[in-house]
Amino acid sequence: MGSIPKDAPSPRLCLMVKTSPSQEYGYNLHAERGKAQFIGTVDAGSIAERAGIEPGDRIFAVNGKSIIGENHKKVLHSYEIVLVV
Repeated sequence: MGSIPKDAPSPRLCLMVKTSPSQEYGYNLHAERGKAQFIGTVDAGSIAERAGIEPGDRIFAVNGKSIIGENHKKVLHSYEIVLVV
C-alpha cells in the first residue's frame, strides 16, 4: 500500500450523505496504478459539489480508512461517506 505523496496539499474532510439508496453522489472516480484515486468530474448541484469535492481531488481515505491501492468499487457503497481529499 502506498502513502500520501509529499507534494499533496493538506487533506480536507468532505462529508457526503445520501438520503436514499438510489441517490447518486454525483462524481466520477478515476484511478491510476500506483497513484491515489482521483475525482474526474463533479455534477453541478450534486451531493459531491455541496460537500466541496472538486475535479482533480485525490482521494486518500474513506470513512477513516486508507484507500490507497484499493479498488474504488469496494469502498464507495455506504449511505454516508467521509472523504479525505
